[in-house]
Amino acid sequence: MLSDKLTRLLASFSRPEMTRFRKYLVSPFFNENEHLVRLFDLVDVALSKVKPSKEEEVLNLGKKEVWEKLFDLAPYKDARLRRLCSDLTREAMRFLAYTELERNPIDEQVYLLKVLNQSPLTKHFTGVVRQAGEYQKKEGFENSDYHFARYEIENQCQLHSDIKATKGYSPDNIGRGDYHLDCFYLINKLRHYSELLVWKNERAIDVELNLPPNFLKYVENSVYFDVPAIAIHYRMVRAFLNLDEEEHFFELKKLLGMHSSRFNKEELSSMYLTAQNYCAFQGNLGRLKFYKELFELYKILIEKDILLSNGEIAPGNYKNIITIGLKVDEPEWVEKFIKEYTDTLPKESQDNELSYNLAKVYFHQKKYGKVIEQLRDAEYSSLRYGFGGRLMLLETYYELREETALYSLIDSFRIFLHRNQAISRDVRQQYLNILRFIKKLAATSRYNKSGLPKVKKQIMDCKILGAKKWLLEKVAELE
Repeated sequence: MLSDKLTRLLASFSRPEMTRFRKYLVSPFFNENEHLVRLFDLVDVALSKVKPSKEEEVLNLGKKEVWEKLFDLAPYKDARLRRLCSDLTREAMRFLAYTELERNPIDEQVYLLKVLNQSPLTKHFTGVVRQAGEYQKKEGFENSDYHFARYEIENQCQLHSDIKATKGYSPDNIGRGDYHLDCFYLINKLRHYSELLVWKNERAIDVELNLPPNFLKYVENSVYFDVPAIAIHYRMVRAFLNLDEEEHFFELKKLLGMHSSRFNKEELSSMYLTAQNYCAFQGNLGRLKFYKELFELYKILIEKDILLSNGEIAPGNYKNIITIGLKVDEPEWVEKFIKEYTDTLPKESQDNELSYNLAKVYFHQKKYGKVIEQLRDAEYSSLRYGFGGRLMLLETYYELREETALYSLIDSFRIFLHRNQAISRDVRQQYLNILRFIKKLAATSRYNKSGLPKVKKQIMDCKILGAKKWLLEKVAELE
């Protein structure tokens, strides 16, 4: 088979990237080996014949088949073909680096300043410094990359002054450069600190940062405290370091609202994710008002167009928004969200997600007839939909006292659980227990309420049981 490293790398390219990479390869400035262009074309054709989720099929390209198309009847030489694959992989990696440099003009200007500093081209140097400042001003971002670029520019300006050694020049560039270097350091030090605290609140890890003495006190009393990125990351640290001091979260939320234009979409998404993690953690501790705060954060992400990446919503965000929206009793908003955003999910899951999540909204609203409409004829594409949809239908039939449909679904669900070999033993037992207790509650409610205390104790004592909260709510209604 042809090089796995090469084919998987090219399979990760988008179609526009493949087109630009070919233009890169045919340029004599970047590549003078025409065999690399022909090898690329062979892989490109093979990639175009497989589905995006099945790039592994490309690995079936045979080495000798490729060799014959490249060199006709020449004797096969494995070492030469492997060298071609290695060279094409290297050029593809260089292309990615070149593309990234193109996306960041300020980096190109910083590198250009370093080159111009080695020549007598003072006017050119001054022009690039001016262009860099104009670009940063137009971009408007003040993140850590901005401060590091300012440091490098000021550093090059100081070197330029040292080289020219004109009378009366001052070390102003040193002072400005040092300020931006400190900003870069503090932003990233605080970011690392906040990320570590998030991890430590979720699981036991043995990692510590090398923090200067009285680090947070220094930041709070320094000239840097008013720098937006530093203030935001400082509040992140304080929020997770002092969970009972809720004012740090609300100050963080305020700062994010005030300074959102100073950061790009990816950075804002990351900052809001930290705020979301804080709300989720507080909610799990029983501070339920933070579920409402989490819901408001999701609404902000939607309003600021931060939620989508390349036109798609992350399935985890989609699911969490629906869950939190129903938890804070906003079913109408959630229904609108589902109808507007389901088509931004991967196509293969859209139908199931639409019917399943609309059913969740209708179940929350006790519109049980609509739940049945959504789920009765659903074709489940995964176990998650299969379990969730069947369980919701069971609960719906129970609420409607549709005993015939309820018992029929219990029987078919039990058969499904026993026959499906992909289900783990614990998951199978969890759902079998649910079926057993729903059937007991249905019989108890109609025939023998005196047995209710026993059923309640069995539910409470059962260690492997999903839907326990709902089952206990149904017990409470019967008491």
